[in-house]
Amino acid sequence: MAFNKLTSSLIAEITAAVGENAVFTDIETRDKCSRDYTEHLQFMPDIVVAPQNTEGVSALLKICNTARFRFFMTQFTSIY
Repeated sequence: MAFNKLTSSLIAEITAAVGENAVFTDIETRDKCSRDYTEHLQFMPDIVVAPQNTEGVSALLKICNTARFRFFMTQFTSIY
């Protein structure tokens, strides 16, 4: 299955759906979310999105599925 790359238009669509305060593209936040500390593995995300409610999660998943953008979810990562 082929997935698409992250584009500026996809970032804009995600931002419009979940709000500016829930989208992070800075290196510090991406680095913080790049590992889970169970092993010494690190995978840098292209973007970190922290929806504030179930509607935001639903909107994010719809956008990613429609755009065929691969995503990984976690409920325990704190970026604040």
